[in-house]
Order: sequence, then C-alpha cells, then structure tokens
Amino acid sequence: MIGLLKKIIYWLKKLFVQNVKQEASSAKEIIGSARFDNKVYFFLREGKRLFLVSDTVHRVYRREIFFSTVLRSHIPNMRDLDATLLKNGQFALVMTVAVKNKYKTIYLLSEHGIQFKAESMVESPNGYATKIVEQRNGDVALITSLHGEICYRKLDLSDRDIEYHSTSLSPRNDSFDHSPLRIVGTFVIPDGIFVLYDASYEMRGFKTHRFGAALIDHDNLGHIHWRAFFDEVPFWDYFASQSSVGITASAIGAYLNEDMIKVYFYDDRAKDIYTLDLHEPYSRRNPHPEKAMLKKYVNNPILAPHPHNDWENHTTFNPTAIQIDSTTHLLYRAEGSAGLSVIGYGKSHNGIVFDRLTHPIYVPTMNFEGVNIDSRIIQTFKKGRYKSGYNYYPSNYLDSHIWHGVEDPRITEIEGRLYMVYAAYNGYQQARPAITSISKNDFLNAKWNWKTPQPMTDIATYHGQGNKNVVLHPEKVRGKYMLFHRIWPHIRIDYVDTLDFGPGKKYLKEMACIKARGDSWDSHKIAIAAAPIRIDEGWLVIYQGAGSNDRRYKVGAMILDYENPEKVLYRSNYPIMAPSQWYENEHKFGVAYPCGAVVREGVLCVYYGGSDKYVCLAQAPLREFVDKLKKDPYIEPELTKIKNIDDLCI
Repeated sequence: MIGLLKKIIYWLKKLFVQNVKQEASSAKEIIGSARFDNKVYFFLREGKRLFLVSDTVHRVYRREIFFSTVLRSHIPNMRDLDATLLKNGQFALVMTVAVKNKYKTIYLLSEHGIQFKAESMVESPNGYATKIVEQRNGDVALITSLHGEICYRKLDLSDRDIEYHSTSLSPRNDSFDHSPLRIVGTFVIPDGIFVLYDASYEMRGFKTHRFGAALIDHDNLGHIHWRAFFDEVPFWDYFASQSSVGITASAIGAYLNEDMIKVYFYDDRAKDIYTLDLHEPYSRRNPHPEKAMLKKYVNNPILAPHPHNDWENHTTFNPTAIQIDSTTHLLYRAEGSAGLSVIGYGKSHNGIVFDRLTHPIYVPTMNFEGVNIDSRIIQTFKKGRYKSGYNYYPSNYLDSHIWHGVEDPRITEIEGRLYMVYAAYNGYQQARPAITSISKNDFLNAKWNWKTPQPMTDIATYHGQGNKNVVLHPEKVRGKYMLFHRIWPHIRIDYVDTLDFGPGKKYLKEMACIKARGDSWDSHKIAIAAAPIRIDEGWLVIYQGAGSNDRRYKVGAMILDYENPEKVLYRSNYPIMAPSQWYENEHKFGVAYPCGAVVREGVLCVYYGGSDKYVCLAQAPLREFVDKLKKDPYIEPELTKIKNIDDLCI
C-alpha cells in the first residue's frame, strides 16, 4: 500500500513538473519593439522562438525572426530588443542577453529583416536597454545606461574594443531625476538628437513614473545642448499605486511622429500593452499657422519710453488693460532716472493710439514697496543684482540708485469697483503681490484715490517661494472671489470670502492648480496674463509661458469651464505668439510678456511688454481665434491600454 502511494506521488510530481516545463517553454511575452517604414512592431517571444508582430488595427502581421544556431539558443535569455531601418537599407537590431549571470549587448544586421547576423558584442554591466542612433553623417551609435548614467558607443565594426563614453546625463540628487537613468528612446531632429530617459522608481505598493529629456549634439554625442534644469518639472510624471494601472508597466520603446512622441509600455503581469502620447517641444517653439495665433500690430511698439519724462525715460512695458464702453484704458509699468518703478496711464478710442498722462497714476507709498527703508538695510540684505529685472542696467547705475517700486499691474472690474493687483518690490527682497482698488467713477474722472494697498503674501525667503502674476477673476465663483497666482512654476488658484489681505488677516494659498507641461512649449513656468474674458464656451484666458529649452517668454491661451474655472477645456499646444521682432529682443532677449487683454468690436486685443522696454499690441478676430483654439482640447498625458498580448498571437 505504501509502495503504491509512493508511485502515485512520483507520477503526479513528474506530470506536474512536465506541465510546468511545457507551460514555461510556451510562455508568451513582449521583449522589445521596432519601427520600420513608420510602422511600429513588437518582438514577441514564444518559448524558444521569436516573432515580429505588428501594431495595427487592420490585421496582425507576424513573422518569425531567425538567428545563428548559437544565438538562437539564447532566445529565452534575450530582452530589450530595439530595431530600426538604417539609411543604407539594412535592418539593425540591438538586444541585451543574459549569459552566465552576466549581460551582453549584441548588435545585429539583416538585409531583409528576418535573418539577423551578430556584428558586435560587448559587456553590459547593468543589463539596461540599449537604443540605436543613426547620426546625421550616417554613423551608427549605441546609447545605453551604465551605472545609472546615459552613455554612448560609436559603432565601428572593424574595431570591437571601442568603449562607452559619458554624455554627462546622470542622476541629480536635488532633482526629479535622482534615480538611475534608463534610455527610453532617441530621435534625430533638426536641432540635434533628442533623448528621452526614464528616472522612475518603485517602493512597496507604488511606482512613480518619471521621464526626463535632453538634446545632444548631432556630431558630438557627449555634448548636451539642453536638459531640463534641476528644479523644473519632469517631462512626464505619473504615480501608480498598487491598485491602479501602471504599477508593473515599463517603457519598451518610443517613436517620433511629426510633433508627437508615442511611448509604448508593457505590463508583464497582465500582458497588456499601453501607449502614452507626449509633445516634442522643439517643434512647438513657435506659433503654428493652422492653430490659434495672434498677429502683431505692424507699427509696434505702440508706447515707448518718453525722453522728457524722468519717471518713464528708461522703460515703458508690461501693460494691463480694461475696456469700459468704447474706451480702452491702459495702465503700464514705467521706469525712469529716479530709480523707481511706477504705473503710467493712457486711454484710447481705437485701442492703438493712446493719450498718455504726463504724470504716473500710481507710485510706491508703502515700506513693502521700498518707501522709507534705511539704505543700510538694503545694502546688508540685498543679494546679487537680479531683482525684478533691474540687472539689465549698467552696474554703476544700479549702485547709484536704490531700485524699488510697483510693477506689472493687472486690473479687474468686479461689483462696480476696479481692483489692481501688482508686484511690490522693496529694493532688497523678492517682489510680492499687493492689492489696491479704486471706484469706477473716480477712475473714469482721473481722480486717483487708490485704497491703501496691502501685501497678499508673506515675505519670500528662497527661490521658488516668490509669488507673482496675481489676477482677480471678474466674477465670483460659488460665492467667493477667485484669484489666480503663480508660485513657480505653476498657476495656483485661491478662493477667498473678502479681498482684505495683509498681516493678521490672510495671505494667498493654493486650493487648485493649472500646471506647466513638461513636454511642451510652456514647460519652464506659466502665469495668467490678464483677467479672463467671458465667451460662449466659458472663460478665455491669455497666459504667458516659457519653455525649458529656450527660456523665451511666449504667449498661450486657454478656455476654462464657466461654472468651474479650475477646469481647463482647451489649451494651446503651440504658442499663440513668440518674441521674434526687434522690439521683443532689444533690451532683454526673447520677451513677449502680456498683462492685458480686451475685446474691441469683435477683435481680441492683447497688450504686452516687449523686451522689458516697450508696450506692444497683438490682435486676432475673436470668433476665429476661439474656433482654432478649440482644435486643441486639453488632455492630460496618460497610459492608454491598446492591446493584450493575446491580440498579437495567431
């Protein structure tokens, strides 16, 4: 009886082990991706066989890939395959292979994309993925990650001892990409070679997906033209908890299609394939002729420094505007030989030619604006020369003046009163927002009876804490005042019961956020430019933004939901205006800085500062502008499931 039981156990064990081996040998998984003739394919491993299968909704393309006898035996140990079609018509393939607890990077070529022959093999200390780059001059290089740093190796098939070289793309302890970097994709664009890398990390129960990007030189892969600064937002960021999509998904490839990057992910647990659509920022630096855009007034600038007015003989810029009946009222920032920043005024009956007053309508009066501060305090606590734009004057001029004042106004009418929010600079600390107001009747009669201003934030003590670009929404939302403001780099939103601010009362806080986009033209920082304009679709918002890759101030637009202005319905995927004219580059390079927007007779008029020196105008027919803006619905980049592995198996 005991002997019979032993035999049964023996055969059960044998049968179980045999079934497990058969199941393992026939297991299916995606181990890489390829792009040929603008079509994306996946490398599908089934046991000891490898297939190239297509990503198409019309039919399933499936073809077996063949190797030499020696390499074929290593198919179960292959991973991270990447293939492309070279300019000479050859198919190139690179892979990582585990051999006796070590990793090898193998480069192969094929004439027809079916039978591949190994051409080069080197050790891969980490076993990380490698991508093929064909340079502008036709040379082929391999880019991978060694010890967490992105490195490259020129591929010379006559010299098998070529070493990897550093690109200086390494983890940064004080940045979003502090984890070991892994290559996701490389794309040749006119400006250089665009590198997309993964800096994701996992902990028990969650995974944080984080992508960074850089541009390296066409001919010198070790030279970096651009990389997002350490304190900027990631190119893409996604948090996945244990219960959400993406906890086990990893990027297997990325490909450029015109101005979009499509990233492919594979979830080895559920056997699902996901995609992610991202912007390619270099193709989005300037307005697109088929998208919403503004036309600059042919005779810009419309206001320039006045040589005979000491208070505005250096700069006149960053204007806010309000339309009351048929008159456009313009309030602009002015600087002169007195060493002050003040607010000047002009009005116009056509929105172009403005009658200016000979005296400013608003000047600094408070200590947080630099009034009655002991000069010894300023000299003791002032750090550096970069304070609210004054670093662009000669150093001897700065030393002879204690610069301070009121800057960059925004005006909003609400409940029969005009509120002006501006940046107050005391001469030695970071500028902070302040608010004042005036009755509409006094404003129209040029009686400048401004209410005593109050600061809207506490003193900023470090970079990134400073708060500027505050705009009051023209209507209450759910019974509360709504304010947009910028704590670098995003637009923040606050709701308050009253507009009484200051010490012992309240300061601005964040209750919602509209974010800078790491993968687009507005990745460095964004801010609301002017009070939102009511349109049929909701609220039209003009905003300013700068990109990480060029840091020029450009102009964008959004449409916000009427009932819930936190919700972005549409957002320009290209700037609607960029600084390309002499008056946007003369005093300070690359600045088109809007602070005012009104509608006159069906025309959207945006007033902006050019190069921190001039007042300029750009326009567009409102209805046409809005219709084109609606071609860009606002979509947050997210992982989207497209297939399961079974969909690719026939």
